[in-house]
Amino acid sequence: GVIQSGALGLHISVLVFLSFARPSSGPPARLLSASRIAMADLEQVHEEDLCGGRLFTFRWEGDRMVRAWMPSGHRPDAEELPCLWMQDGQNIFRDEVAFGGVSWGAAGTVAHLTDVGTIPRIAVIAMDHAGAQRPFDYLPKPPGDWGGMRGDMGSAPGGNVEVYSARVLAELLPWAEKRFGLSKDPKRRALAGSSFGGVATLYMAMLHPEAFDAVIVESPSFWACEGRIMQDVKAHTGPWPSRVYLAMGGCEYTATRPGSGEAGGRCDRFLADACAECAKVFAGHGLDEARLEWRVEPGAAHNERDWRRRFPQALRWIL
Repeated sequence: GVIQSGALGLHISVLVFLSFARPSSGPPARLLSASRIAMADLEQVHEEDLCGGRLFTFRWEGDRMVRAWMPSGHRPDAEELPCLWMQDGQNIFRDEVAFGGVSWGAAGTVAHLTDVGTIPRIAVIAMDHAGAQRPFDYLPKPPGDWGGMRGDMGSAPGGNVEVYSARVLAELLPWAEKRFGLSKDPKRRALAGSSFGGVATLYMAMLHPEAFDAVIVESPSFWACEGRIMQDVKAHTGPWPSRVYLAMGGCEYTATRPGSGEAGGRCDRFLADACAECAKVFAGHGLDEARLEWRVEPGAAHNERDWRRRFPQALRWIL
């Protein structure tokens, strides 16, 4: 069951993958800077069949990859596909490289929903995070330690989300549209993210409302940045995406930190209340039941397993 839900509507082509500052597996990735703002020309490093489609891996910068899944039979010269862009690319397609050994399983979910006629044929492109420097690209300022509840984040960086957002739009969107024959129509683009990636998705929607028509924001880390994130959402006076899917688990903190006691329970309640508050802000900006779907799922945790389970519902909503 859902203890808090709503259909308030935001057609935001963004899948938001926010996480509690998730450690990286593998070598550190290079940070993105404003030194190069132009369409990229990425080197392909791998290609494989996956869930009836084809998964391509390209080097973006340093060890940071861009992973692009195309549905079965796609020909760039014959079909302009809509596209879902996703944060935290390491966690999107394959369990072997995902944090905690569980991915979103995005290719399988999209292929199945397409086969049964629930959603249209789409491409999915996922951008890797920057490893230990992930908070830097995804947040508007350093996250802080949440009054000691996130001591692991006390010295983490932040503040590069505007540059990161600009580079995605200037480098990757035109490159992918040319390379794979994707639609250039913003109404056929969506964005998704979770945890810190969910925060980045919110900021990309605010900074570049012209770029995506729908977003998925999963478990955004409203605890981070000393209240700055909610302040910026409330202060935003520009448009929001046409459709928005916003979700939070009821046990975001305690399910991943057993034994945290009453303090952990307060963290769970803070995040659930923040999700409801964000939905209320969206509603105040005109996102009615046709544009916004939001929920706090009892017992759900802050991990890819739960985001993966809610993914079909999110896709049906934004597409």
